[in-house]
Amino acid sequence: GGSGGSGATTRGGTTPRSARLGAAGAAMLTSTSGFLHASAEWAPSTADGATERAGGAASSRATVGGRSPLEDLEDLGRLDTTSPEWTAACTRLAVSAHRLQSGCLVRAMELLLRADSRLSGDSAAVALRSAAESILNCLTAQLGNLGAAVVTLTLRFMAVARVEEQTYLDMLLARLLVLLRHERASFSEPLLAAIACALGTLHEQGVSAKRAASGASAAANRRCMENLGEQLVAALDSMGEEEIARVGGPFVVAFLDDAQRRALLQRAAALRVGLQDPNLGTRPLLRAMQDLELAVRRHSFAFIASLPDQTKDYLMKLKVATDQATPGNAAK
Repeated sequence: GGSGGSGATTRGGTTPRSARLGAAGAAMLTSTSGFLHASAEWAPSTADGATERAGGAASSRATVGGRSPLEDLEDLGRLDTTSPEWTAACTRLAVSAHRLQSGCLVRAMELLLRADSRLSGDSAAVALRSAAESILNCLTAQLGNLGAAVVTLTLRFMAVARVEEQTYLDMLLARLLVLLRHERASFSEPLLAAIACALGTLHEQGVSAKRAASGASAAANRRCMENLGEQLVAALDSMGEEEIARVGGPFVVAFLDDAQRRALLQRAAALRVGLQDPNLGTRPLLRAMQDLELAVRRHSFAFIASLPDQTKDYLMKLKVATDQATPGNAAK
């Protein structure tokens, strides 16, 4: 059965706006039928769809606080994310997002992703989260049309905006499971790494694929993560340094089993990810791999002891680099 009647849960155990998710969203939690190919522009193909597009365009021009949603999108693309005007545009978008067509909702997420770690103050973070929840609520009716790229974008968006509603993640994972099963070729190595990174970040924030708003969602989430882990490991030989580094420690520790974790670390060791000449631009990769090494070491020292010598040597070199770059790390 669907979870629409039971409501969504957040990190704090409250019951938020589950009624807003609607029947379309609840159905996605228990059904994997009706798969559709789609891009960011989900244009209706019928004559009725043309009328719907015309109505949507007019609605996009309706104003909130003297500005239309499209003008707010222009502001989000033009303004610095630290400015009060950017925060005001987010606040207006939270009210008017339902007037935007699907392609504009995707564009809004792309623009709001620029806010990653550059927000100035709590008011900006609250405005971003409010706009994100409104956009996600609007996308629930489009879940059956989301393709791999847009699902990935939406997961990244949830992580950056720190959205706390578990039901949104459950629905996206239900869709992701369908895509992993029926559209495996759609998931490039960079896309798989970006999904893993987003899910790891969300897990750390308290909205996790290991949790669910219902029993049906819990089973679907588990199957989704099993499929994702298998596909990620199958793609390791084709992954480069940037993709390996992007997967991230939180995902590796929380969602990969020992065999998968071992395979990823062996691939990283073979490529010497992060240990190349820093002058070649690998310093961000080094920091990412240092974080991954620390996460794995804290998770299980016994696991590290079971690794092949080449992998252990590689991890030790990362650890030494961590100790040199960050005083006090040796005591951790």
